[in-house]
Amino acid sequence: MEVAFFVDSFPSVSETFVHAQMAELAERGITIDVYAQQRGNGHAPPFVRSVTYLRLPPPGAAARLLAMAKALGAEPPARRLLCTACNPVRFGRKALSGRFFFAAAPLLHARNSYDAVIAHFGPNGEYASGLRALGRIAGPIVTFFHGYDLTKYLIKHGESTYRRLFADGDLFLAISEHWAERLRALGCPPTRIGVHRMGVDCDRIAFNPRRQEGRVELLSVGRLVEKKGFAVALRALAAQREKLPSFHYTIIGDGPLRHGLERQTEIAGLSDCVSFAGARTPTQVGQAMARAHLLIAPSVTAADGDCEGIPVVLMEAMAAGLPVVSSFHSGIPELIDDGRHGRLVAERDVAALGEAIRWLIEHPDAASRLALAARRRVEAKFDTRHWNRALLERIRALAPGDRLTVPGGVEQ
Repeated sequence: MEVAFFVDSFPSVSETFVHAQMAELAERGITIDVYAQQRGNGHAPPFVRSVTYLRLPPPGAAARLLAMAKALGAEPPARRLLCTACNPVRFGRKALSGRFFFAAAPLLHARNSYDAVIAHFGPNGEYASGLRALGRIAGPIVTFFHGYDLTKYLIKHGESTYRRLFADGDLFLAISEHWAERLRALGCPPTRIGVHRMGVDCDRIAFNPRRQEGRVELLSVGRLVEKKGFAVALRALAAQREKLPSFHYTIIGDGPLRHGLERQTEIAGLSDCVSFAGARTPTQVGQAMARAHLLIAPSVTAADGDCEGIPVVLMEAMAAGLPVVSSFHSGIPELIDDGRHGRLVAERDVAALGEAIRWLIEHPDAASRLALAARRRVEAKFDTRHWNRALLERIRALAPGDRLTVPGGVEQ
């Protein structure tokens, strides 16, 4: 079988769940091609046959119009593609930006056919659907929805933005019941909606019971963006500092808020017990989890509406035996029952977060019981082997009978 993945960037160190999904399908003998909007900051895995980088429209209306005018003077296939891709009757208002024309340009002389086209995040489903309508790819389209694509993206583009994708797509998989309900509310056909968890491979994560001896090691992992709630965590630790034993808080990740968070740390007088480690590889993150006593993941709804799905880092920590504290946010309560698998607090509740952190530190036996229950929870409901088998079954059910020959193997 041959499967295409549409993603934002590739390879990306932050989207480990996408790489893990590709890797498991490749282990099952499936050939993987990738279509990405931009080059990522990681290393390309060996199991990917080819990577095609879709062109984005040039910034600015004048530059876009100039590039499209040049296409009118190009060879006939390019002119036909331009006229079709920029037809608002067929593709809606987004066609006028040249979005689909520029994306299809690298595939001008190709028509690649797949058993399935898997798009992670709704906008990439739109790209896949547009390229299929333009005859550049063929195969059933499966679109995963994770969070920002049903919040921030809709605030910017309107709640009708996926109307054509909902009409043309073959399967829509939400990573939580929370987002599946959102898809239904947006008018996505209920018979084509499913829930597909992003999970972890529990066989590859050793369960390591924690013993608190000496300094308490606190850990957070994620991009330094508002929805991760790291600013809330820093305020909570500042408020609780006099009541906590000696601790060190490490934040792994990078992003646009790093300078602001570092400044907040200085102002709060936490510079001696907080460090920003920057981006790290999955192996390094695993090593940091093995050293830590508690994972803090206080996700919030950002000012621009951006939300989480269910952070995979929570699943990784729970599988590894690391007690967790998080928030009642998005689909997180589908993973963690408060007081059973970890602790949950209301979004942005600094006092409650600080108290939950202190409670877990002061009650190590109870924290150990929560950690054991958390491991069992991940094994039962969020093991990636189960979900990848389910995805493979769905692909086989969708796969067309007659397929075209797929051009092979070089980066386009």
